[in-house]
Amino acid sequence: MGSIIFRGRQFVSAVSEIVGYKSGIALSRDQMRSMVAEHEYLAAELLAGDDEQVVIRSEEFHELILHLLYRLGNIPSPHIGFPPTDLLNKHSRTRAARMITEDVLELAKDHLLEASDASGRGRAVG
Repeated sequence: MGSIIFRGRQFVSAVSEIVGYKSGIALSRDQMRSMVAEHEYLAAELLAGDDEQVVIRSEEFHELILHLLYRLGNIPSPHIGFPPTDLLNKHSRTRAARMITEDVLELAKDHLLEASDASGRGRAVG
């Protein structure tokens, strides 16, 4: 992924706007800083002055947003994964549980393919 370049003021505004839109809560720079203080790599860009240049990788920007939304209680985890992989990881403690989960995921895939065919909107890849 690429990087995003902001001025400090624009960076804080962008983060605050996205978090505010998704959570309904407006945050100041100081509030955001305190919410991510234990993660120095997330807090570093929030320390930049209003006119300083901030360069942040897009995945780190996304992670900052997720962490703030998690701290606000808006999402259940700061880590958003791929649902089938998350299910396999959650239900793979035993061989039997993993086999059942794989079967359920295969049934779900088959159902989605049938629904796609029936809708006339094309067939999903997979």
